[in-house]
Amino acid sequence: MNAMKHVLSEIRNGNTVNTLAREMDVNTSTLLALIDFLVHEGYLEQVSMNNCTGCGSNCHDGSCKPETKIYAITPKGVQYIT
Repeated sequence: MNAMKHVLSEIRNGNTVNTLAREMDVNTSTLLALIDFLVHEGYLEQVSMNNCTGCGSNCHDGSCKPETKIYAITPKGVQYIT
């Protein structure tokens, strides 16, 4: 599986950037560059963190910080990995 498909699949499964970077054995900054590319090309979108309803983590405790970025796979991303 190529890196783009792997990242899209793992984000779809709810994995964090830090977990994915460790799993792929790459620097977080390298992974974030790939994620930025995927957002720019329409495979991922950054989810608004206005409140817990926009978050897929199901914690509902308000522990997410404003600088926390949550990504969701777009229909284009789903089509690419299937």
